[in-house]
Amino acid sequence: MSGLFSKVRPRRRLPQGGDSASTEGTSPVAPDGSQESGRPIGGVGQGAQLQRSDFQGARLEWNDFQDANLEEARLEGAHLEVAKLQRARLVRADLRRARLIKASLQGADLQEADLEAAELGEAKLQGANLRYANLPQARLGQTDLQGADLTGANLKGAWLLGANLQEVQLGHASLQGAYLGEANLSRASLEFADLQKATLTGAKVREAQLRGAKLQATRLAGADLQGADLRESNLEGAHLLRTVLRETSLTKAVLQGANLCEADLRGARLGLVNLKAANLSGADLRGARLWLASLEGANLTGANLEDSDLKWHGLDGSTVLPDGTYWTPDTDISRFIDPAHPDFWHSDIPSSSPEEDEPATE
Repeated sequence: MSGLFSKVRPRRRLPQGGDSASTEGTSPVAPDGSQESGRPIGGVGQGAQLQRSDFQGARLEWNDFQDANLEEARLEGAHLEVAKLQRARLVRADLRRARLIKASLQGADLQEADLEAAELGEAKLQGANLRYANLPQARLGQTDLQGADLTGANLKGAWLLGANLQEVQLGHASLQGAYLGEANLSRASLEFADLQKATLTGAKVREAQLRGAKLQATRLAGADLQGADLRESNLEGAHLLRTVLRETSLTKAVLQGANLCEADLRGARLGLVNLKAANLSGADLRGARLWLASLEGANLTGANLEDSDLKWHGLDGSTVLPDGTYWTPDTDISRFIDPAHPDFWHSDIPSSSPEEDEPATE
C-alpha cells in the first residue's frame, strides 16, 4: 500500500496533508494492517484523500483524520481509540469490530457504513450522519449522539446504556432487542421505528415522536415518556411498570395485555386505544381521556379515575373496577370519576392518591 501510511517511523507523528512518508529506517505496514516495529499511533491525516484504503486491523489510536475522505475504506478491526474524525467522510466504510472508544466523530458522514459489533463507548457523534448505517451488536454505552441522523439504521441488539440520544432521527430504524437503559431520548424522532423487545428501563423519552412505533414486549419500567407522541403505536405486552406517561398521546395505540401497574397516565389522551386485558392496577388516570377505549378484561384495581373521561367506554363483565368489583350494566361509573358524587371512591394507593404535583424535571 502506498501513500500516507505506507512507511512510518515507530511512535512518530505522520506527515501532514497526505504526503508519502519515506524516511530511512522505517518499516512498511503489513497487508493485514499489523506492524512489528512501527505503528502509526498519533499520526496526522487531516483532509487526506484515503478513499478505499485498506487499514484492516491497523493501529490508528490518537490519529487525526479530521475532514479526511475515507469513503469505502476498509477499517475492519482497526484501532481508532481517541482518534479525531470530525467531519470525516466514511460513507460505506467497513468498520466492523473497529475500536472507536472515545473517538471524536462530530459531524462525520457515516451513511451506509458497516459498524457491526464496533466499539464506540463514550465516542462523540453529535450531528453525525448515520443514515442506513449497519450497527447490530454495536457497543455505544455513554456515547453522545445528540442531533445525529440514524434514519433507517440497523441497531438490532446494540448496547446504548446511558447514551445521549436527544433530538436524534431514528425514524424507521430497527432497535429490536437493543439495550437503552438510562438513555436520554428526549425529543428524539422514532416514528415507525422497530423497538420490539428492546429495554428502555429508566430511560428519558420526554416529548419524543413515536407514532406508529413497534414496541411489543418492550421493557419501559420506570421510563419517563411525558409528553411523548405514541399515536398508533403497538405496545402489546409491553412492560410499563411505574412508567411516566403523563400528557402523552396514545390515540389508537395498542396496549393489549400491557403491564401498566402504577403507571402515571395523568392527562393522557387514550381515545380509541386498545387496553384489553391490560394491567392498570394502581395506575393514575386522573384527567385522562378514554373515549371509545377498549377495556374489556382490563384490571383497574386501585386505579385513580378522578376527572377522567370514559365516554362510550368499552368495559365489560370481565373488567375489574378500582374497588375490585366487576363491571355490570348497572354500575355507576361516575362514582369513580366525579369527586362530587355522594359515594365517590378513590384509591388508597400512594402512587395514585390526590397529592400536590411534583415539579417536572428535565
